[in-house]
Amino acid sequence: MSRNLHQVPTHPDVTAGSENLSSVKVWQPWIRTLHWTLVGSVVTLSATGYFIGNPVLAGGDGGAGMARIRFVHLLFAWLFVAVLVGRTFLAFTGNPWARWEHLVPVWSNRRAQLRHSVRYYLFLEKEPAEVVGHNPMAGLTYLAFFVLLLGQVLTGFALEGMTDRTGWQHDVTGWLFHLFSAPTVRFAHHLIMWLVWTFVVFHVYAATLVDRVERGGEISSMVGGWKLLPSERVQAELAQDAAKRRKRYRR
Repeated sequence: MSRNLHQVPTHPDVTAGSENLSSVKVWQPWIRTLHWTLVGSVVTLSATGYFIGNPVLAGGDGGAGMARIRFVHLLFAWLFVAVLVGRTFLAFTGNPWARWEHLVPVWSNRRAQLRHSVRYYLFLEKEPAEVVGHNPMAGLTYLAFFVLLLGQVLTGFALEGMTDRTGWQHDVTGWLFHLFSAPTVRFAHHLIMWLVWTFVVFHVYAATLVDRVERGGEISSMVGGWKLLPSERVQAELAQDAAKRRKRYRR
């Protein structure tokens, strides 16, 4: 097995009825930290962004209140960027379920699980795909969400660059205004915020549904990191991951 697979903690098997179960540390501490930091960032950025877009709600204190709101917004924008950078780093260095191969279905077994997942969500399959981390359809959804967040960063810094056309924000993102008008960029920034909240609502619903159907601790795992899953499923996925890595390293 690869080095990453040896670092996946598991607890000894337990028996529930006729099924052997294993507790496996699916989500690493950094993954969980980034997840909840992103949640806090989205909430804070949405609240402060709403006031920036509706300055009359910030109160009339000579602009001092708006300045504080803009400072908090920019501060959490940098935290937001740090989360995206950190998650990108873990996509190449994290454990098997954090890596990019579980977001993009490059393996044949993941593509088969993707087809199964699509059929399941179309009510053509009775049982969900048997996976340890995210199913491939969820992985692709999170990848699209990540691209959406990058768009939010780009439009946000472009709008910030409008206040200082000699600063680095304008140098890096000023090309956007050669393609779109300033109102269009501002509209896109606000629209992405609402799309993010649409995703959040769906994400909470889907996580709750999967948690109830599979009973593997989908929600609690984002707090403690552990899932309780059938032992055969865990070992099979680890073995497949190890085989793929050995094949890749031999090339």
